[in-house]
Amino acid sequence: VWERKALEMHQRGDGARAAALLEKLLATPSGDAVKDAWRRYLLADARRLDEDYGAAARELVATEKAARAAGADAQLLERIDWLGFALARDSRDCSRAQGALARLEKDHPSSPLVAEARRDWTSLKSVAQCS
Repeated sequence: VWERKALEMHQRGDGARAAALLEKLLATPSGDAVKDAWRRYLLADARRLDEDYGAAARELVATEKAARAAGADAQLLERIDWLGFALARDSRDCSRAQGALARLEKDHPSSPLVAEARRDWTSLKSVAQCS
């Protein structure tokens, strides 16, 4: 029940409620390390949606570590790299956004998320006056 509600809140953009539910889910490991890594990813993104960028960044580091330890698939690692860009973009951190975009382009060159990140980078450069 919590997982369904957490996903629903996340999809609605209600980061605070999604994060609270995801924390409850993560308090008891599911027994599936990859599933738990996906939940951590959603928690990091929920923190970003709630504009709690420091907590999102800390959770993203834990997410990547958990995903790699679990032997997560390329899709999760791609989403983690995209979230690194999205977090930097949303917090208007030009330097981190540029580095995260470069990592996304290098590690996932054929991903549709690369094109999205490039468009967002172009927009960020004009809004945040990135060079």
